[in-house]
Formats: sequence, structure tokens, C-alpha cells
Amino acid sequence: MKEKAKNLKLNFAAAAVLYLALGVVLLGWPDTTSNIICYAIGAVLLIYGLVSIISFLASREKTAALALQLVVGVVAAALGVFFLTQPRLILSIFPVLMGLFIIIVSLLSVKRAFELRRYRYPKWWAALLLALVAIALGLLILFHPYMAAETVIMVIGIVFLYVGVCDLWAIWKASRNIREFRKHNPVEVDPIDIE
Repeated sequence: MKEKAKNLKLNFAAAAVLYLALGVVLLGWPDTTSNIICYAIGAVLLIYGLVSIISFLASREKTAALALQLVVGVVAAALGVFFLTQPRLILSIFPVLMGLFIIIVSLLSVKRAFELRRYRYPKWWAALLLALVAIALGLLILFHPYMAAETVIMVIGIVFLYVGVCDLWAIWKASRNIREFRKHNPVEVDPIDIE
């Protein structure tokens, strides 16, 4: 379980660093980045769809699973073409998707704040407050997606920077407090190791 917890911590840290990098890119090059993201998603969907369709056509046995793969492939290819041919329309809903993503990520940060409380970190409320601010920023993006596209992308970049910094801080504090908790509360079986 300790190994699983360590891997989870590394995953959270990697995600936080990714948020920081994404924030810097979105903030520094808002217009270029939004178009690249749209075209990249479109290309990936189109390639995935075409591969799925070709796999179905090349297969000798036509099973229900392959038929489902064909349907998914056709939908993915159609979405890919849509992303590639209608980037402005896609970018108009991009802020809504990013707002939802930020809210979900911030809810995970709320959970981590309560884990800090469980390990008796006296300022656990600061982590909770940071997470709640991130949720509020996500809601701001979600309910005000019609600002100028570049402005929205820059705001999303700032929020990603904020979320990345908050997550790294919370992970660092949680790790430090878990070590302190274990040092001052030795037990035969560590509750963290129980699944």
C-alpha cells in the first residue's frame, strides 16, 4: 500500500507540473495554443476513427465488439473532421470544457485538504481555501465563456498555473505531515497500509 500511495503522490505531482506547463503555454500563446489544441484533437480523433474503421474492414470475423468499434470509429472520424473544419465553433465550447475540468481537479484538491486535516496539519484550512478559490475560478470560466477567446484562454492559463502551484503545495504539506504523524503516532499496523 505504501508503494501505491507513493505512486499516487508521484501521479498527483506530475499532474501539477503538467498544469503549470499548460498554464504557461496558454498564458504565453493564447491564440496559437487554442488553434493547435483544436487541430491536434481533430487529427487524433480522425486518425483513431480511420484506424478503427480499417480494423473493422480488415477483420474476417464481424463480431458485436467489432461492430461497436466501427460505430465508435465513424463517430470519432466525424468528430475529427468537425474539429479540423470548424475550429472556431469548437473553440467557443472549449472554455466550458476547461471550466468543468478545473472544477473536477479542484474537487480533488478539496479531498486532499481534508486529508491534511486528518493528519492534524494546523493550516489544513489554507489548502481548502485555495481549492475553493480554484473551484470559483472554474465556475467563472464555466459561466462566462463568451469573453474574447484569447482572454478566456489566458484566464484558463492563469487558473492552471494557480491549480498547479496549489496542488504542489498541498502534496508537499501532506507528505511532510504524514511523515510527522507516523513519527509521533507509531502503530503496529499503519492505517494507510490497510485497504
